[in-house]
Amino acid sequence: MKVWDVIVVGAGPVGSYCAAELARSGFEVLLLEEHEQVGEPVHCTGIIGVEAYRRFPLPADCIQNRFRSARFFSPRGIHFDVESEREQAVAVDRAAFDRALARDAQRAGVELLLNATGHSLQPREDRVWLDISNSEGPSQVVGKMCVLATGVAARPANHSGLGEMCRFVYAARADVKLANLKTVEVHFGRKLAPGGFAWAVPLGDSRARVGLLSTRPAEPYLDFFLDSLERQGRLREIEAMVRCRPVPCSPRRPSFSQRVLAVGDAAGQVKTTTGGGVFYGLLGAQAASQAVTQAFSRGEFRAGALSSYEREWMGRIGFELSTGLLFRRIGCALSDWQIDEIFRAIKRTGLNRKLAPYVSFDWHAGATMLALRQGRSTCPFRA
Repeated sequence: MKVWDVIVVGAGPVGSYCAAELARSGFEVLLLEEHEQVGEPVHCTGIIGVEAYRRFPLPADCIQNRFRSARFFSPRGIHFDVESEREQAVAVDRAAFDRALARDAQRAGVELLLNATGHSLQPREDRVWLDISNSEGPSQVVGKMCVLATGVAARPANHSGLGEMCRFVYAARADVKLANLKTVEVHFGRKLAPGGFAWAVPLGDSRARVGLLSTRPAEPYLDFFLDSLERQGRLREIEAMVRCRPVPCSPRRPSFSQRVLAVGDAAGQVKTTTGGGVFYGLLGAQAASQAVTQAFSRGEFRAGALSSYEREWMGRIGFELSTGLLFRRIGCALSDWQIDEIFRAIKRTGLNRKLAPYVSFDWHAGATMLALRQGRSTCPFRA
């Protein structure tokens, strides 16, 4: 039986990028994808910050639209705009985006195995054994290390020694045709999206991507949002099926064990404010490839020797995660009336214009802390 240097489970953008980096470093890498085609079904929003494009070799031909502003709506329709001088984010065709990164991994020398679902992962003294099932039935693959890039799916991690994922929110999305959508819209309200928000992103030619993030199962709330858009005369057509998934909003700790690392959503490397995971996951994949390289160079694969991986990625995004959780707790405690009053105060004081220079699609802590400090003097109530 062939023993791979590294088995990467999950051919999303984070898994494919990590596999490619390892292959370019000279490792023999097997990349497993549970579906018959990379990128299908699409679950993610497909909105990626431009910093990810600046820092990583991402496919530009998948970009569908570019954004530097957004309009925010309260439950009663009070709204304000936040506009940056610089481009902040792009909308991509996520299926094409994922497939492009998987092809890049294959060009780097990665072997991609489709329709292969991981089940039980068993780290041992000198190997990692992974039970899989594919079109040929159950089998095993063996590696010296394993990187889990499975999203929130827990099955391969059951016996790996990794920590549990403890906090989740829920996301749902659909592709539609929508009238009068000039910029990104973000809608708040307990009835609309408890503990989260709904959004609409223009893709051009009246096409749009709409979605919702909620602390409760999101699909019925997205149905409500779509119904409200239809009542306004804006919704023309639903083009694609609604996709629903859980999103981690806290890190998995530890995200390492003997011969095993978790990256991306599987490690909770996700923006705790919005649920976006591509950029943070790529940062985690970068740290994981460095940790794997160090483990092989030292010949040391114990959990303690891999702990530097978690220190590295938490050092990069840990403050963002904790600040986002604080902001989420505050937001979850607000009533619709309080949200309306906050929006009125923001418009009255011009806080949205004051925050504009600090706005970053990927780094929210600075603008969040400034908003909280400014809000103490402008907020019309005590939450």
